[in-house]
Amino acid sequence: MSNSLKNNGYHVLGLDTSASQKDIVKRANSLTKFIQIDDVPQYDLDLGIFDNFRTEDSVKEAVQKLTSPKKQIRDYFFWFNIADSVDEQALGILRKKDLEGAIKVWEYHSQDDSTKTLFYKKNLAVLYCILLFKENNVHYLNSSLKIWNAIVNSAKFWDAFSKIYKLNDELNVDQEVIDEFRRQVNGYISDIYTELSGIHKNKEFIAAFSRIFGLQGQKVEKEVLNPIYKTINETIEKLGQIKISEGGSMDVVVKEKIKELISTAQLEFNKIIDLELYDSTQVQIIRDHFAESMRSVVIDIHNKLNDYALAKRLIEVAIEFCGTPGEKGKLTDERGLIQKHLDNENNSIFTFKVKGFFTKPQATFTSQYVEYKGEKIFYKDAIGVAWTSTRKSTNGIPTSESYEFRIKSQEKLIDISFSVSIRGSEEDEKNYGRMVGISRGIIQPIIVKKLVADIFDKGLAVNIGTIHIDNKGYWRDKFFSRSEHILWPDVKYRAKLHTGSAYVFVDNKGTAKTFASVPMSSINAVLIPELLDACLLVHSQHVKR
Repeated sequence: MSNSLKNNGYHVLGLDTSASQKDIVKRANSLTKFIQIDDVPQYDLDLGIFDNFRTEDSVKEAVQKLTSPKKQIRDYFFWFNIADSVDEQALGILRKKDLEGAIKVWEYHSQDDSTKTLFYKKNLAVLYCILLFKENNVHYLNSSLKIWNAIVNSAKFWDAFSKIYKLNDELNVDQEVIDEFRRQVNGYISDIYTELSGIHKNKEFIAAFSRIFGLQGQKVEKEVLNPIYKTINETIEKLGQIKISEGGSMDVVVKEKIKELISTAQLEFNKIIDLELYDSTQVQIIRDHFAESMRSVVIDIHNKLNDYALAKRLIEVAIEFCGTPGEKGKLTDERGLIQKHLDNENNSIFTFKVKGFFTKPQATFTSQYVEYKGEKIFYKDAIGVAWTSTRKSTNGIPTSESYEFRIKSQEKLIDISFSVSIRGSEEDEKNYGRMVGISRGIIQPIIVKKLVADIFDKGLAVNIGTIHIDNKGYWRDKFFSRSEHILWPDVKYRAKLHTGSAYVFVDNKGTAKTFASVPMSSINAVLIPELLDACLLVHSQHVKR
């Protein structure tokens, strides 16, 4: 129970705050003798709320507190001050255990703003708090908090309190002790309501205190908030330990773990919301820390899995947890970037049935992978691509069109090939165009970047059909030998795709001459123009260095 009320020294000894040091010692000696013969007496201010609070140990502790300058003031503040006829009237009613009657007396005489009124209010707040240990009463709760808040923020009260306390003080307390108590009193009041919250299993006691005082005390911090903070910090640590591997999709177990951790954090933050401390400075910092831990997971999902839909859902959850405008703004901007990638992905997704003699397998393209006949290749894993179309004619009249799209990784090759009649082939031509668009816009830049790294970082030669490319330039196969090495500084003309082949040129007296050609059906022939452009750029950068 609360040291400020149940174990209050004046309460234990059955005295009011006007008691002298002689009265305190005399009452303690008398009480000890009665307790030793199991005959515990009752006094006027025993309200029947607390049980078993008078023991030999509690009496000794009461004397120790009431004879200590720094400890006495706390018990003095949190007990009844019987100073005049109004207080005597209320005390007389309390003797009859008419608690509501005493409340009415002090309430009636607390209407103005005189010094006496402030002390009536303090007596009333003490009585309300004692009654709250027995009864979960909303009126007592709110009324007591309003009184405490008014008193502790009243300069008039503290001036009067200081004068009255020193007038009756036999321990020669100096002003510094009173000033120190005044600085700590909000925390002592908070401790009372924290204890009441635990007794009644009702967080409204803490929430109401925070709402009116705008702060929380050490007891709230230690007994209520610290266990919540501990769980949230453990959740943050576990989120940081989640490992997401490159490629593929997220493991179901990992997804469930993330979901579980978010639910745990939400449950703990809901407890803080119930306490009405969700927007306190300390909680805002913790909210930001949790949002950052979620952001780290989002970044891995975005960068390693390219699962933009899941990344967006999680970052939206993280934004809800954000505590400060700065953190929320940062995550909101990142959500915008994820949305752009998601929009691009949605725009590039298409599925079509590939025409065949017996079956019509489905080909699916997204911004991340292509899937066909049960095989899936992620573009980031691609090492080769090819696409081409061929038109067949009879007597000079076009009759059919053949389309081919191939993509290759280290382990797999997907080949999508089909022929259609010229008549009614518009949709098929459109699908082929979509495949080529994805190749040019997404797949080819990925492969070119890999090949440039092989050539200039690893010093390897890249072979595409009959063309070989290294960090000095390129050459082509010839019978029993190889052609001259065309060095990068000597390249004058850009390679290009034309009539089903990739052409590389050499300068011949100021005009372009075909140096080599590779059918576009050959793996990576379609990216020769881009690859040579990239190599020229990297070579020129190396020369400048």
